[in-house]
Amino acid sequence: MKTPLMVSPLDSFDEVEKLVASGAGEFYCGIIPVQWQKKYAPASIDRRPRGQSHFESWESISDTIEKAHRLGTKVNLTINEHYYIAEQYELIDAFIKNAVFAKADSLIVSDPALIFYIKENEIPIKTHLS
Repeated sequence: MKTPLMVSPLDSFDEVEKLVASGAGEFYCGIIPVQWQKKYAPASIDRRPRGQSHFESWESISDTIEKAHRLGTKVNLTINEHYYIAEQYELIDAFIKNAVFAKADSLIVSDPALIFYIKENEIPIKTHLS
């Protein structure tokens, strides 16, 4: 019987190899974009407090996803606050486009309206309900 792989939070590029060696086969993490921080702080885009499984930039997330993929693991980005208001969708849309560009494997989403938004706009990324 094959041992199931763990899903692990991920905080940095440097953790990938150690966590994969420990059995992680899939990661979840997030980023709080600077524009979001300026406009909506202290609210997070993904329910976790600042500094917990968040990356500092899209460049660092992209590099980390590339490394994880080379090691055969998936990286899912969290955007799973319970709901978002209409005025937040401009920043959310940018977040999703950056996630696609960074080659994230999927988004972990809680807000049903956001799931419909992704589907209706035919955004090419998988979603998982949180």
